[in-house]
Amino acid sequence: MINKSYLLFTLLVLFSFSLFAQTEDVITTATPAGWAPANVRADTTVAITPLQPREGQVSALGDSSIEFNTQFVTPGQDKADYQYIWQISLTAIDFPNRTLNNLTQLSYNYYRDSSSAVAAILHPPLRLAWLHDSGTPADPTDDTFGFFIYEAVYQPSFGGTIATDTWISEDIFSSEFWLFCSDCDPSAAVASGVVQNFNLTLSDWLAAPQTGAPGDPIPPDFSAGTLYIVGINTGVGSGWSADSLMYVDNIRIAFGAADDVVFNFEDDLSAFALPPAIAVPTLNLYGLIALTLLLLAFFALRVHKKE
Repeated sequence: MINKSYLLFTLLVLFSFSLFAQTEDVITTATPAGWAPANVRADTTVAITPLQPREGQVSALGDSSIEFNTQFVTPGQDKADYQYIWQISLTAIDFPNRTLNNLTQLSYNYYRDSSSAVAAILHPPLRLAWLHDSGTPADPTDDTFGFFIYEAVYQPSFGGTIATDTWISEDIFSSEFWLFCSDCDPSAAVASGVVQNFNLTLSDWLAAPQTGAPGDPIPPDFSAGTLYIVGINTGVGSGWSADSLMYVDNIRIAFGAADDVVFNFEDDLSAFALPPAIAVPTLNLYGLIALTLLLLAFFALRVHKKE
């Protein structure tokens, strides 16, 4: 005869896992799932290679990562990115839930090889591509675009140099981001460029209108309208003027519990080891509360049976 208490507990746990699941997407050259090199200039390369493997954040699969290699020739030229832009439509928002207000997780792993001759503060940044819409998704003429950019050097706790020859795991959800704005204000003398305000968190950018230094482009008021996150980008440069060798893996971004993805970059051969996407339970706050309630219900049922 089936033990009803154990059956109930198993079913409830499986149900909670279906609600609170993190997905690992395995990205390869053959199955890029939207990821692609971008902004690759002369004397730089970017590719998924097995030269500096990193284990997946969810699975044990990990014999590759994104490799960025710059060979200095022309001052200020070196640049290469790897990015995924999921906003495709010009007249509608493809993922309306992916807003900065809904962002709940943001992290990644990076590695600076000791052969890199660029300044010791440099590493591959992580960038969030954003679209600010004025409430008219069918009208792209009033949209503003840009990137939020994370770099360790602008964090209050930065120690002065990036560690070399070791993987660094960064949870940057609450970190400080600077801003690049494209066509922020077409009527201004400077419509596009860096907004030099380096001590604002993503929450700060959302809370009120922000500005940079005199002469910088003026970004839109993110506290008004909707700020969509439309892609994610990592890379090296621009303006680097020395050789560098760096790697990135395990980029995680989540918009609530139901849209939580880790991108694990693997070569084409290793990807055959498991399906393209794996869902596994995660103990975020909501999952922890759910499992606690399940355990209490289970033990209450056990006590009731003994009586």
